[in-house]
Amino acid sequence: MTKYKFVGALILIFLLGCTERKNRDIHIYDINSELSDSTIVYPQLYEIEELFAPAQFSLQSNNKGLVVTPRTISSGYSLFYYAHPDTNTHFPKMNVLMKSGRGPGESGIMLAGTRTAESGSLVYYSMGTSRFYHYDQNLDLIKEPLVNAMDILVTDNFTYANGRYYSEATFSEEEKILKIYDTTNNITKTIIDKRIPHGYQPAARNNIASIISTPEHILLALIGEKEIMIIDEEDRISGKIVLGENDPLPEPYIPKSSEDMKSSSKHIFKMEYHDGMIFVLMKSGLTVLNNDYEFVSRIVFKDFSKEKLEISDFTINSEMLYLRKGLLNIYRIDYSKIVAKLTQS
Repeated sequence: MTKYKFVGALILIFLLGCTERKNRDIHIYDINSELSDSTIVYPQLYEIEELFAPAQFSLQSNNKGLVVTPRTISSGYSLFYYAHPDTNTHFPKMNVLMKSGRGPGESGIMLAGTRTAESGSLVYYSMGTSRFYHYDQNLDLIKEPLVNAMDILVTDNFTYANGRYYSEATFSEEEKILKIYDTTNNITKTIIDKRIPHGYQPAARNNIASIISTPEHILLALIGEKEIMIIDEEDRISGKIVLGENDPLPEPYIPKSSEDMKSSSKHIFKMEYHDGMIFVLMKSGLTVLNNDYEFVSRIVFKDFSKEKLEISDFTINSEMLYLRKGLLNIYRIDYSKIVAKLTQS
């Protein structure tokens, strides 16, 4: 009996050691900031042609222009853009980036878009054609690989880095959240355990709120959480950026009816990497971190009547910062003015 106890103790020590090493590997970046640290910015209302359903579009951009991704086909186009204007230009011209259809140079509905940190290129996904569409800094289409839905299927948020696509593990039988498809070896893997088991509620706690690539990492935030997971090149969680306290994770349950379904809050609306900084959109404003995941500033946007603008989407580049208020209005401000504000912080 003593022999078995000794072996059991060794196993327990080994397991505790593994857990300890695992915890040591996770670096916590605790962002301590107060609302008093905020910087006020007054953007300008940007009036563009309303050729898309107001509640169903997203914004991306690079040095060439602002790209609008309509969630429904609009006027026969699945993707279009506006070149960066000077601040005195109103009603800029819309430029077609992709027509809707299944022929050459056409696509189905673009479900999602992302910007890569490594080259500033923009990538879009269409389930209708099962393709990713890669555009360079000049918004020229450089590749459009066909992917098998079994390898990866994008339904909302995704990102791309070093030949890998990262998206939700949609319809996967594994109890994992993130699916990674590596195009260099045609291998798919899933990581990060689900918060809520399959078939239980609130299943939204397994959903990705935002995901981006930086030159070194993938940053991932989930619904209901104010933490950002840092995923390294070996697809391991190497750190967490703590921007506040996560919502309590409820005990999983099976709803008896639709009225029994509980909602989950989205705290991190969107992230983008630009100019060596991470921009994180939250209800409190646009939090800016440096490359070392240290707090730089929080930007709060107000209109010229000094009312706070509730921003639901944004995109930033070397020319402009674009913002979407609610479901319709788009605002803009020169990036140079943002840099000046950050320098003052």
